[in-house]
Order: sequence, then C-alpha cells, then structure tokens
Amino acid sequence: MKQYYIEQIRAFNRYYTQVLGLLNKGILDGDLGISEVRVMREIYFNADVRPTEVAATLGLDKGFLSRILKRFEKLGLTIRKKSGEDNRSSVISLTDLGRSTYEKINRDSDIQIENLFSDLSEQNLKTVIRSMTTIDSLLHHRDNHAVIDPVIIRPIEEKDNKALADIIRTVFEEFNAPQEGSVYDDPRTNQLYQLFQDVNAEYWIVESNDVVLGGCGFYPTIGLPSACAEIVKFYLSNQLRGNGVGQYLLKMIERRAKKAGYKQLYLESFEVFKGAISMYEKLEYKHLHSSIGDSGHYATTIHMLKDIS
Repeated sequence: MKQYYIEQIRAFNRYYTQVLGLLNKGILDGDLGISEVRVMREIYFNADVRPTEVAATLGLDKGFLSRILKRFEKLGLTIRKKSGEDNRSSVISLTDLGRSTYEKINRDSDIQIENLFSDLSEQNLKTVIRSMTTIDSLLHHRDNHAVIDPVIIRPIEEKDNKALADIIRTVFEEFNAPQEGSVYDDPRTNQLYQLFQDVNAEYWIVESNDVVLGGCGFYPTIGLPSACAEIVKFYLSNQLRGNGVGQYLLKMIERRAKKAGYKQLYLESFEVFKGAISMYEKLEYKHLHSSIGDSGHYATTIHMLKDIS
C-alpha cells in the first residue's frame, strides 16, 4: 500500500475524531469514554448478555472489558447475576440508572449529529451516507471482493409503493411461494406507505443509487398482544442477499421496535425461504406451533417469536 494512501486515511481519521470530540475524556462532556459507551449500548439492546458475548461482538480484550464492567457496577450502572442456563457463568443488565444514562447519551448524540450535518441538503446527506456505506462494504468484503454498490436505509415514502410491491411479488415468484393467502395477493401490499401512517409502526427502505431494493418494518397486527409487533414485508432483491444487509436491517428494526415500546416480535414465513428462516433462527427467533394474531395471510407455514425486552 502506498504511503500516500496511508497518510490520507490517517488524516481523515484525525479530522473526524476531532470533529466528533472523541479525543475528549468523556463522550458529550460526560464521564464515559467511547469504549464504555459502546459496551453500555450493547448491554442496553441485549439484556442479560454474557460478558464473553459483548467482548466477541465489539472485538474487545476480555481483561479490558472486565475493567469497564467493574467500573459500571461501582457507578451503579449495571447489575450482574448468575445465568439461568449455567450457574457457573454470569449475565449483565443495565440498572434503571444505567438505562437512563444511556438514553441521555443517545439523545445527546442524535443532537450532536443533527447539528453537525443540519446545513447539508438532502442530496448531500445521501452522498455522505453512501460514502460511509462504501467504506463499510469495502472493508467487510475485502477477502472475497463481493462488494455491493453503496446502500442507504431510510423511512418509506409514498413514491416507494410500486417499487416495493414489485420486489415483494418478484421474490414470491422467484421462490415459487404461495401466491394466495399471502402478502402476494394482499391489496395492502400496493399501498405500504399508507399502511404505516398514524400507528405505532415503522417501515424502512433499502436503496442504492436511488433504486429501491427492498425493506422491512414492524406493525401492531390485529390480535397480537399489546406489547408485540409483527415483522412485516421483509423482502430484498436478489442482489442484496448473502452480504449481511438483511441481517443488519432486521437488527435495526428490532432496535426500533424496542424503542417504540414493544417487548416481542412475531413473524410469518414459508419453508421455501430457507435462507431467511436460518437467519431468524440464528437471531434467536423461536418456532411456534401455530400462528398468532390476524395478519390475514392464512397460507403461511412458519411462525416465529422473539423476546426483545
């Protein structure tokens, strides 16, 4: 690698860490450093998580993580207890103080980013996001060079209706999935933007170079418990499959649903979507014997549930 490239990358890193104030002792004038905030975030979104899982996810040295967790306990931010599955291991959760501390840091971080980028136009913001995803894609796929065009993830807009409906029905035809009693013949599939208005629901679009490539959302389906939402209309075009975009999107939807107050997520699918089913299982969705709620999709054969509280 040429020294010129090394110098350019290091210069950008120095600039951006300074812009975000990451050289300061604490994040956003607080008493916690960047590593500590990332550990806190991981615990916030994964209650009763094992320290080894946090270390693996964040790529942290176990000794370094242990010192962070001891400080958290001393500050009253976390509580440690024996694992229900194995009394020899422990799990960690945030206390009420820990949760409120993280939520304040999260709110302040949102404000910081908004202030930093507020003067940019919508088009320039998309350029920034594409540039970021290009870096992420190149670094994460450097071994097999399976780099996709940069993507952005954004809330659904009314103009997305036709493109999304076409993608969903194309996926059903591609996998020879049942077209009756499913999302395929559901008239609501043609007006997804309208479906997600004025309810405690969200739908997010994945697009690349201004082309819609799929999406995913959560919705309070009739008949589900009040604290349970359904993962709905989770379909991606074939060029996005197998590169981690689907898993990233689903995890984001889980976080958004949790933030919206839901404690469980339910989903319906078909055996022919083997790749998706495998991903759900890895993300700890549990199979149910039958459907719950009233989605109107009577042909589905796979029904799964996950606790996100």
